Parts: sequence; C-alpha cells; structure tokens
Amino acid sequence: MTKEQEYLISLLAAYISGEKIILQPNTDFRLLFNTAKIHNLACPVFCAISGAENANEINENLFAEYQGAFLDSVYINNMQMQIFGEIKALLAKNGIKFVPFKGAVLRELYPDPEVRTMGDIDLLVEKGRQKQVKKLLCESGFENTVCGSGEWVYTKGGVIAEIHTSLINGKIGNSTADEFFENAIQKAEFNGCEGRLLPQYHFEYILAHLAHHFGNCGAGIKMVLDLAVMLKAGGISIEAAEADFEKMGLGKFAKIILAICKKWFGYGKECEYPTQKTEDFIASHGAFGNVSRNKAVVVERTKLARGSAKGGFSAKLALLFPSYEEMCALSYIRFLKGRRWLTPLAWAIRFFKNLFCRRKDMMRLAKEIGSNENTAAAREELEYYKEIGLL
Repeated sequence: MTKEQEYLISLLAAYISGEKIILQPNTDFRLLFNTAKIHNLACPVFCAISGAENANEINENLFAEYQGAFLDSVYINNMQMQIFGEIKALLAKNGIKFVPFKGAVLRELYPDPEVRTMGDIDLLVEKGRQKQVKKLLCESGFENTVCGSGEWVYTKGGVIAEIHTSLINGKIGNSTADEFFENAIQKAEFNGCEGRLLPQYHFEYILAHLAHHFGNCGAGIKMVLDLAVMLKAGGISIEAAEADFEKMGLGKFAKIILAICKKWFGYGKECEYPTQKTEDFIASHGAFGNVSRNKAVVVERTKLARGSAKGGFSAKLALLFPSYEEMCALSYIRFLKGRRWLTPLAWAIRFFKNLFCRRKDMMRLAKEIGSNENTAAAREELEYYKEIGLL
C-alpha cells in the first residue's frame, strides 16, 4: 500500500469519527487527491482536510480543486435526491411497494449525506410490477435504457435510477448468497408503500455486494467505509453476520473484510486470517477494482474459476463467443435469459456494441488474452481468490 493510500484511509477514519486533524508534513496532496478520486472519495477527504488546523498549507489552487469536487458532489447529490423523491411519489401514488437500498439509504449515515456519492439510485420493487413501473416512469419523462432479468435502468436529467426485483443477480463464487437474498422485499418493514431493509439484513447485503464486486473484478475503499458507517450507526450483530456468511459459503471472506474494516476504521472484528494482501488489493485498484488491472487476467481467471479456460486461439474464440450464461449476465442483453436459442443474436449485439463503443479496448484484450504470462497471472489470482474464501 502506498503512503497516499494509507493516509487516505486515516483521513476517512478521522472524518467518520468527527476527529479534528493536523495535516501530515511532506504529503503529496496532489497524489492524495488523485488517489481519493479513483475511489470516489474526494468529498469526505475534502471535509477532513478543510477542518484541519493547518489546512492553509495546501496549495491554494489544489485546495480549490478539492472544494470543486465537493461542490460538484453536492449538486449531483441534490439532483439525485430530487429524482429519487419524484420516483417515490410516483410509485406510492400508484400503490406500488418499493424499498430503497445502497447509497440512497447509506448517505444518511454519513456525517454529511452529500459526501456519499452515488452512481445511481437503487430501489427494489415486487416481481411482476416491472411493466407497470416502466409505464409510469416513461410517461413521466424517464428513458428506459436497460431492461431485463432483475434490473431495469432509467435516466432523467442525467440521473440514473435502477429498479430491481432482486438484490443479487448471478452467483457469488460457489456461495448461496443469491438464494439468501432472494425475495428480499418480503423481509422489509413498510410504512405505506415505502419499505426499509432492517439494518442487519442491509448490512449483510452490502457485505455480499462487496463480495460480488470483488469476485468480478474487485472492490474499493468506499465499500469498506460503507460497512464502517453502518456498524457505527448500530443495530448490527457481527456474530450474526458471520454465522449467516458461513451458511452462504463466504464465512472466511466476510471475516477478512470485517477485520480490514476494524483495522482501517475502528469498526468490525479482528480475525485469525492474514489481511495485508487483501488490504493492498482493495486500496490499489479504485472504487470497483478496475483501475490498473489487466483485463485479460480478470477474464482468464473468471473462466478458470468456471472450469472453462482455454489456451491460445481457443481463448480468443471464447472471448468473441462467450457462453450463454456469461451473455445472460450482461446488463444490455437481459432479454436472453430463458431464450438460449437467441444466443447468436446476443453475440451479434455484443460484437457491434464493442465495435463502436470499445473497439480499442477489445482489440487490446483480444491480443493479450491467452498469453503465457497472462494465463500464469490468472492462475495466481485464482489461487488468491480461493485463499480468501471467494471460491
């Protein structure tokens, strides 16, 4: 872990605890800012450093950049909450039960709700209500950009809202987490049409969501910080969470993450397993684990885990023509689920989307995948994932 990554974590710990700080000497605040940005954490860092006794030691122009990121976040957050309120009112007026989760709920646990940035607004609705929700939202000026198995994406005024019928789509390693969180809306408490996930259940979901991201590509510091603010707010039993994750088959991974949360932010629980390698991994690859990552290694590690890895030319063919199960996981091809015969059509859609939107990335990936070096790195990463209990 770099000096800036370590300092970022200490500033976040000070921020959520309300501790006043004195800025460390010889800190590269430009590099710190860049590190915070790739983790979507520039805002809480600004709040921490702006209250420091010696905040005037930061270059004036750089301080203005920190402040600008904070003000941008406040504006975007306000826009999101306005759209959030509009969706809630629309669903309630039409008698549709819904449950907000993730960022729209977690923001309220932060000292300043606006600093908890959100890529989108997440709401859970009952299965079978998708068409009715789509009609209501589209008639109210929303554009439906993605629809399919378990997730519908809408945009309005630059704000993205995701309407879900399940909390977790797809498997997390070899676990049964998807089954554990099935029919989550039935576990919610309702006041009229608006429900809420109980703190214990929501906490366990956020931890499982982190595992889901980690299993795909990786997870960042913010996801661990979310766990810390939830634990700080109270109403959560770590022992009960550990027991549930043991049942799911993610017990070791959950213990490692909770130990890291304890070490970094003071909330969690120490464990018997080593954590340093996972700390470095989380700190080094941005909010979703995709910064400074070799995509070819990720793809090959995923195929190795599924037992479908191939070498050389066969690996490149598998990249062009993924399996039916892999295609079903793509957000823009959700129509495929349950219609295996449409797989060739899905391949064509994926090909043209990548051709026009990600041509350079896909050409580089096709060139790199299947090389001896990347295959060896993928096998090493697979062993690491097994070591921390994700597989």
